Amino acid sequence: MQQLKKYGAIGGALVLVACWPLAVGQIAQNVLKDAIGSLNSSELSAEVVNYDRGYLSAVASTKYIIKDPALKEQFLLDGLPTEFTLKHNIKHGLIRVATDTNLIDFDELPATLTTITQLNGNTEFALNIENVNYDVPDSSGTSLYLAASQISGSATVLGELDLEFKFPALQVHFDTGESINVSSITGYAKGKKVNGFWHGEQQVNITDSAMLSPDGSVHTSATDFSYKFSSSTNETGERLDTNHIVKAGNVVTSDGELNNLNVDFSIGHLDKVAFEGLVGLYQSNPTVDETVLGQSLPLIDKLFNQGFQIALNNLDLTLGAGQFTSKWLLEVPQGTTGVSQDFSKVITVLTGNLNSYVSNGLVETYPYLQEGIDEMVIMEIMQPTDDGYTIDATISDGNLEFASGQKIPLVAMFMSMMM
Repeated sequence: MQQLKKYGAIGGALVLVACWPLAVGQIAQNVLKDAIGSLNSSELSAEVVNYDRGYLSAVASTKYIIKDPALKEQFLLDGLPTEFTLKHNIKHGLIRVATDTNLIDFDELPATLTTITQLNGNTEFALNIENVNYDVPDSSGTSLYLAASQISGSATVLGELDLEFKFPALQVHFDTGESINVSSITGYAKGKKVNGFWHGEQQVNITDSAMLSPDGSVHTSATDFSYKFSSSTNETGERLDTNHIVKAGNVVTSDGELNNLNVDFSIGHLDKVAFEGLVGLYQSNPTVDETVLGQSLPLIDKLFNQGFQIALNNLDLTLGAGQFTSKWLLEVPQGTTGVSQDFSKVITVLTGNLNSYVSNGLVETYPYLQEGIDEMVIMEIMQPTDDGYTIDATISDGNLEFASGQKIPLVAMFMSMMM
């Protein structure tokens, strides 16, 4: 009897293993159906056209139709189809599903998306794009070239995304004769989207870029450009900090040459619930009408009531033979109320500081700056030094107070800046 039970268990296990690819195939079909269904919206229509499932593999096709009028019109103007069909070649394993996806009847974009999905839903993916040569129909010469590129990474069922991308070269030629050349675009994204806002890091790097005139001369160029965005919450998850960093090794325009650009800007200590509520509200309502404005006012009041800060942590650049640096901090203290009824209240409670430096070399390179600097020195706003000029000031009680003791109302500064 024990021997029969053992044979029965072995037989049951073999049957389970034999049937498991069928079960995995059914799981894969249900996942695809649910995923496509979730894409349906007022902007996009998506459906599973057919799904032919076998024992170890399946072939499926899905169709997508752009419904948003503005986006649809733009696609038509660019000679792009507003309906897309994808073919999915699916292989069932014991613990995962592998899929290769291609566009049907759109040879202008030779790309293959490969995904490997575990039964728990976590997915690894790689989008491989072959060389793209696309001529915009009826454009009298507008074309696009993209060198063979790749986007790869992973995504979890919790919405966490980790990807990197590489675009070796991009060239766009316009019917006006102008063109844009970009080389070595790389970057990554790591994090997840929560309530319409990205939590984590994103970065893009561009080695070289140039805008060319019709005669082939360089109109504008930049080298070693990068942009990094990051956001995070505090230990309690109630406050949100965001940071933006822009760098460029060299930027050349018709107005001059800029080198070693470094901009570090942040908005911090934001009330997470209020901020994400505003982001979600404006993302779902591109047109701000009275209803949207009415819904946003309580969130704005809460945001200011909880307090936050805006800071230019660093601005550093070289212009010609000159140097310019600056940093400033503005803080809205906790307990600031009634902002939606009277925004001027904010100015009286702001605190912070301002520090800037202009080198003598910069003034010599751009002589028209001298007159304005001389006026600020006379007003005791700027202080001359051996190698340039500085501004040091603190912000409190609605005033900007400089190192000399001179005070200027913030309202006057803002009005002057607006004018």
